[in-house]
Order: sequence, then C-alpha cells, then structure tokens
Amino acid sequence: MIITKTVEYQLQDIIDIQVQEKQSRSFTGYRITLFRDSGKDIHLTSYQTNYFKDRQKMDETADAIAKFLSRYSNSRFDS
Repeated sequence: MIITKTVEYQLQDIIDIQVQEKQSRSFTGYRITLFRDSGKDIHLTSYQTNYFKDRQKMDETADAIAKFLSRYSNSRFDS
C-alpha cells in the first residue's frame, strides 16, 4: 500500500530553485529544493548519490522547473 499526500503552494510564493549538495565521509548527495518567501523550503527529491548522471539529470530537471515558474509566476527566475 502506498500512501501519498498532496500539498498545494502558490506559484508566486516560490522565489528560487536549486540543486542542493550534501557531503559526508561516505557520499555526496543532491536534491532539488524550492525556496519560498516564507522561508519554508519544499524538497522535491530526497538526496541522491553522487553519480554524474544523477546530478546532471537533477540540474536538467531544476532548469525545466525554473523555466516553467518564470513563465507562470511573478518569481525572480532566470529564463
């Protein structure tokens, strides 16, 4: 059984998107995070391992989301 939760956010509240990096002794991980005006971040993914393709795919995904947000919101994204 899979349980999912849906949460809605206003597009105009999202001010930035980034691929965040977390390093430890055993791994480097990356996740995609939306930053909101309120200061409450939205983590779209959990940390993934440091394989180049994973980071490259996350960068591509974050870029696509930023393009969407710049088109449909009042946010300050580079297009």
